[in-house]
Amino acid sequence: MTTTLFEIPGPIERRRIRAWTVGGAVPIVALVILAVTVLTDAGLFAPDSWAVLARPDLLIALMGGVGATLKVAVFSVVLSLVFGLLLALGRMSHRDWINRPARIWVQALRGLPELLLVFFIYLGVPAATGFNISTFWALVIGLVLYESTSMAEVFRGGFLALPRGQSEAAHALGLRTVKTLRFVLLPQVVRQVLPSLVSEMVRVTKASSLGFVIGYTDLLLTGELAIEYLGGEYAAPIFAAVAALYVCICLLLTRLSKLLSERLR
Repeated sequence: MTTTLFEIPGPIERRRIRAWTVGGAVPIVALVILAVTVLTDAGLFAPDSWAVLARPDLLIALMGGVGATLKVAVFSVVLSLVFGLLLALGRMSHRDWINRPARIWVQALRGLPELLLVFFIYLGVPAATGFNISTFWALVIGLVLYESTSMAEVFRGGFLALPRGQSEAAHALGLRTVKTLRFVLLPQVVRQVLPSLVSEMVRVTKASSLGFVIGYTDLLLTGELAIEYLGGEYAAPIFAAVAALYVCICLLLTRLSKLLSERLR
């Protein structure tokens, strides 16, 4: 027996739906044609402009930017996972002197913009301590401070979703807290929260472009420097290439997460 949650549209309703679909599609198509016409008249689709993407020196520079972006993303993701897990465990602790500071830390940092944290590490810490921090570590630490709080909430939600009887049964069998966490709870939590963790990883990768404002030579700044060197007429193809590389990186992370999820099942 099939249960439907809506009424099947009749002939009149189907004609109305088709009319609304066509009526909504026509303005969109018209705007796309207008945009393409304007951009063509401005010379943005000229073959000579897009031929710059075949230059070996530009391709090498962009690949170097991809490497710098992935380096920040890998360090930020790994450190955020570690500190996020520790913060999640701190928030679930029954000891007030652990739970309250962890809760305040998470709520405070989640309310701050990532860029402000990056500026604070890059400019504020050297001004206060006299210790200079490289653009790489300033960007990584700023991202970790923010992203670890998001991942802490993801981990905490995964732990709370597990049946409480599992930890009680593990303790009844003689397992201590650390072994219960390692062998019983954490493997199940990772399976549950993997899609959310992948979303956070993709967000970290895109957020690494904040290094642009402090001079870290990532993919975005590499594209900007290439435009300054080659000329403003190549801005459209170079930024299109930068955007395409960001999309490829995020799609690769998503694909890897699916493979990992299948392996964990």
